[in-house]
Amino acid sequence: MQNEAGSPPSGIVGANNPINVSQPCCGGVPIQDDGDGVTFLQSYPTVADGVEAIAQYLNRGNYTTILADLKAGVGLMNQSNIASEIQLYSGGGYSTIPDSWGQSQGQPLS
Repeated sequence: MQNEAGSPPSGIVGANNPINVSQPCCGGVPIQDDGDGVTFLQSYPTVADGVEAIAQYLNRGNYTTILADLKAGVGLMNQSNIASEIQLYSGGGYSTIPDSWGQSQGQPLS
C-alpha cells in the first residue's frame, strides 16, 4: 500500500482499492487512465468488491510466485524471488515491498 499510494499531495488511491489494481469488475469505476483511454486505476463500491478485484487481478497468471508465497504464508517483504513480478505489477516503479507498516499517503477517490 505504501508503494502504491505515492506521496502527498500527489498520491492517488482508488476507493476500496489499497494496492491500486486496474481490474475492470465488481462494480469498479475508472478514476484514472494513461491518456489513451486505457484505464489503470479503479475505485470499488465496497471493501468486498475491492478484495474480489485484487484476487482476480493477481490470478491473471502474471503473479504465480507472489500467489504461491501468499498461499504459503511467507509474506512478500524482502523476497528476491518475487522482484520481477513486483516490478511488472508496479509498471517498473519498484521491485521490493517495504518491511514496515505505515499509513497510506493517498486520498481515496471515488
